[in-house]
Amino acid sequence: MVSSEEIKDKQAFFDWVEELNKSCKCDAVREYVKINGKADWLHGGFSKPIYRHYKGNFYEYLGEVTDSETSEAKVAYQAVCGQHEVWVRPKEMFFGNVEIDGKPVPRFEKVDLKDLEKQTEKSNGQRKD
Repeated sequence: MVSSEEIKDKQAFFDWVEELNKSCKCDAVREYVKINGKADWLHGGFSKPIYRHYKGNFYEYLGEVTDSETSEAKVAYQAVCGQHEVWVRPKEMFFGNVEIDGKPVPRFEKVDLKDLEKQTEKSNGQRKD
């Protein structure tokens, strides 16, 4: 049985997704929820982590794979928006840094949905502390 608190949390989540749609660069969260999220959320949360590329796009981490020719560890990931392309990148590169303005920044950074909510509220000028 679902508690009233869980229902409120889920409704707040869906309200937040709708609000995020208004400001998200590529509607990544909406796309994710449309494809996976509502079912996943209703059954306890998202099943796979979401990462943000340093250029701003969002990707679902599909897992680690091994190159059959070189045995190199790689990461498979899928775009959350657009055509939902699946990409493979060497694991060291995926979790490594790139240099932006002379400073190292993560190529991909794991996204916490609560952090996304805070960023969205800031960008909309609606802080909800």
